[in-house]
Amino acid sequence: MTIITEVLEKLKGKIEELFEKQDVSIGAAEKYLTEAVNGTICELLTAYYEACDEKIYADKKGRKREKLSLVRHGDRRHIETVFGGVDYKRDYYRKADGSYCYPVDQIAGISSYMRMSEESAAKLVSAAVRMPYGKANEYAMGGRFTAQTVMNKVRLAQPEPEGAWEEKRRVPCLHVDADEDHVNLHGGGNTIVPLCSVYEGISHKGKRGSCVQIRHYSGYGMETEDMWESVLDEIEKRYDLENTRIYLHGDGAGWIRTGLEWLPGSRFVLDRYHYNKAIKSALAGIKGNVRGQYASGIRRTLASGDVEGYDRVCARLRAEEPARSQKALKSLEYLRKNIDGIAIYSSDPEASNGGCTEPHVSTVYSARLSSRPAGWSRETLSVMSRLLTGGSFSMGKAQRNHTPSAPDTSITVRARAAVHAALGAPDPTRYDVMPALAGRSSQLVKMLRGISNLC
Repeated sequence: MTIITEVLEKLKGKIEELFEKQDVSIGAAEKYLTEAVNGTICELLTAYYEACDEKIYADKKGRKREKLSLVRHGDRRHIETVFGGVDYKRDYYRKADGSYCYPVDQIAGISSYMRMSEESAAKLVSAAVRMPYGKANEYAMGGRFTAQTVMNKVRLAQPEPEGAWEEKRRVPCLHVDADEDHVNLHGGGNTIVPLCSVYEGISHKGKRGSCVQIRHYSGYGMETEDMWESVLDEIEKRYDLENTRIYLHGDGAGWIRTGLEWLPGSRFVLDRYHYNKAIKSALAGIKGNVRGQYASGIRRTLASGDVEGYDRVCARLRAEEPARSQKALKSLEYLRKNIDGIAIYSSDPEASNGGCTEPHVSTVYSARLSSRPAGWSRETLSVMSRLLTGGSFSMGKAQRNHTPSAPDTSITVRARAAVHAALGAPDPTRYDVMPALAGRSSQLVKMLRGISNLC
């Protein structure tokens, strides 16, 4: 009986036990069978690695050829996986160059300092993007780790930029929404986390609108010039901008207007949220009829880009409402400064087909970064802000942050082949196990058989 058969017989017995119980509800079955199957997988992996270790120890001629000298026998190794903890014993060897190794760890694909698998770390990070560290630990790994461990894995994650499309798209218009979230820092103070959202306009289904082909980009920790350069690089991976009009939506802050210098042929559009907010602030406290008259005059002159007419309306407002003069001044100056981004609504209807800055920040950032009073470290925030924009990430080198796992050697290859044979599985190092070699005789089959005979 092979190792696999023995372990699966145990699993069969556990399944039979389930149906002998009175409670065979879906919930009970899910919990019971998940634990049983995960435990079986961990047991299989333990048996496999220990069997490989025994084969390496028994291969004295092979160890002599590779100059591996036994130092210790039966050192234990524990690594957390998505299935649970895997414990196995393995031998410690000294190599010809004076360094040391665990050959079975090479087979397992883990390095000296790894305490959990890359898939486990990735699951923790994926969950931590959506929920606090403690809940992410419970949700993804059943509470086997601490919140500190989850945070450490988030810091080790490496966000990866999205690849270019096979063929660049040509679109008449692109909209770029730029805004920031205000986030508390650990130890006091706060910081802003910029967000740039690029899309092809808004499509409507009934009253509901959605941004077409939207991509989000974080600029936290970058200089303004570097951030806009990176945004332009990402846009140029996907679009041929030769005949594309670009609309930059935002509140008119200096870092946002800097984007006009980087995005070719771009025009600024003051988003309507800040536009309406400034008018309400300027006219707050004024009686209804009078407020309506001033609002009409302000909106009319701004929409037409009539700076002189706007100045006259503002002067009359300050003269007739002296109590509001100083309070209104800041909002009125803000509107005048951004009059180009307001008048564009009347001169170019396409400008109204974008401008979702506040909803983007709320959807992408706020729920995770600023909706709770807890503070963030700058190191964690730098990674988390990029993960929240929806890009992929890898744990790879960051997870193996010390000595990387070494490739298979001849002795580990032979050990694996011997264990596969004991398990009744095909030798993974042989070419003659390919199904194609058992097919009808043809030129391709003859060629493959010839290659197999050489191996």
